[in-house]
Amino acid sequence: MRIRRAFVLLEVLVAMVILSVAFLAILRGLFTGLRSMRNLRITEQCMYLADSLMQDFELESPNEGIWKGDFSYDPDRFGDQFNNYSYEVEVREIEVRYRAKAKGRLRQELEPLYEATVRINYTDGGGNTATRFATKTYLPDFTVFTDTSLQANQLF
Repeated sequence: MRIRRAFVLLEVLVAMVILSVAFLAILRGLFTGLRSMRNLRITEQCMYLADSLMQDFELESPNEGIWKGDFSYDPDRFGDQFNNYSYEVEVREIEVRYRAKAKGRLRQELEPLYEATVRINYTDGGGNTATRFATKTYLPDFTVFTDTSLQANQLF
């Protein structure tokens, strides 16, 4: 009878260990999922901010150089939710490459073409900053809007 009680106690202990391991695995999966959702939200916000900067480039092409800043310059547009985000924009003129060039003919001169690299950085609560999103776009040296459309949409 005593041996039977000892086996019951041992079975209960083994079951508790198995349940504890399973509970820890489920808890770890939950925290991993929450961390992934947070990272996805940060990446989506970085994409939104980069798109917003590139839309500004369509209105007014930036000059060559490197600019750094944050999104506090327009609180009505961005609000306080983007205080942990900053940006770095590098614009440089690139050489236009021609696919086919006939011998002895002059190359057609085109407007300059600029390459803009946009990096959105995120600073976590601990002060660690990391580039969370980076993209490149190409900017022609002319505006995509006519004067009439700029005035009609009050984009001046």
